[in-house]
Amino acid sequence: MTFRVGQKVVCIRHLVGPGRPGANYPKVGPIYTVRSITDEPKGAIICLEEIDNAHLRPCHGSEPGFIASAFRPIVDDKKHVSFTMGADPDSESWDNRKLTKENVQLAPDSCTKQLAAGRAALDGLNKAVAASGVKAVQL
Repeated sequence: MTFRVGQKVVCIRHLVGPGRPGANYPKVGPIYTVRSITDEPKGAIICLEEIDNAHLRPCHGSEPGFIASAFRPIVDDKKHVSFTMGADPDSESWDNRKLTKENVQLAPDSCTKQLAAGRAALDGLNKAVAASGVKAVQL
């Protein structure tokens, strides 16, 4: 399996073996980020952003990593869909994000009624504020 630096991965099996004293190891389940990749004869070795074993570097020449086969990439389950593929741009189905005109436009008299109701409420508020001695809000 091919990994890339910055890719999100999850450990899928415990790493077995004697281990190194003082080394930090990944746990099965949490998500990690690939920091570096080294190709070796036994397979790719990856280092993870979330696990620091730099303190072991002087003993082994480079920071010890983990065998890549113990990890799998995190896959985004969201599908990216093009809204324009396969439909003629002049057709109604060209962009299914479009709303019908009925859903978008309000009837002019409906807007006028809503505006009048808002003004009446504001006038009532201004009268109450004026009675308290505070300057009124203007529309």
